[in-house]
Amino acid sequence: MEQKIYEKINQLNSKLSEPEIWLTINEVMSLVAMTKSTIYRYIKDGKFPDKIKLNPDDPNSGSRWEWKEIEAFMKARSSHRSRNGDQA
Repeated sequence: MEQKIYEKINQLNSKLSEPEIWLTINEVMSLVAMTKSTIYRYIKDGKFPDKIKLNPDDPNSGSRWEWKEIEAFMKARSSHRSRNGDQA
């Protein structure tokens, strides 16, 4: 029982040590090689990670994307291309 507690603590500590990285739309566009309109169309279609408002109570606040979600999107896209024999 004690061992399980220590394992859980270690898992939590490892997650805490991984900083969250937030990207702007320009950074996302550069990483995924897509235009802003394509990204927003993909979001609407459920094919792309949605943005996070920095201040949900302020409609004019900036938005960011979490790096881990963008990275997962890029890996899935790359994997899909590899399976289909497409060129990246």
